[in-house]
Amino acid sequence: MELTVWAKPEPQRRARHTVKGNIHRTYPHPRDAKYRAFIREAYIAEYGEEVMFQKGVVLAANLIAHVPCPASISGLARRQGRAGWPQGRDGDLDNIEKAVWDALQGFAFWNDKQVVMHREPYMVLFAFNQATGADTSPHLWIRLEEL
Repeated sequence: MELTVWAKPEPQRRARHTVKGNIHRTYPHPRDAKYRAFIREAYIAEYGEEVMFQKGVVLAANLIAHVPCPASISGLARRQGRAGWPQGRDGDLDNIEKAVWDALQGFAFWNDKQVVMHREPYMVLFAFNQATGADTSPHLWIRLEEL
């Protein structure tokens, strides 16, 4: 299964907590729910509502996150493609993966525990290149396959 999600990759944020008296409640960040729904809609548009990988199937995954280059990186470094990844910016790949696997759970596979191997996950930091006209839209590329 291959899926491209045409949106800026978003890391999964920390859960929120509230306390009223002796009752503790934990709930996901509201933006996480919207992002997971967007990924699910992209999956359903491509593959329908049937779960592709049944229970017990072991999966390998590739995930490539194409993220925009922050304005804080110098223009010359961005144009030459040598911009480093700024620390603390937009989360890390692990948190982006968590958001994706949570979104696809129950849609592409039954449980995210089925994804046991991560092949070459990485982030691509890019900037618009007028000379080459390269496609620089932020997106995720996801691939799942049976082992």
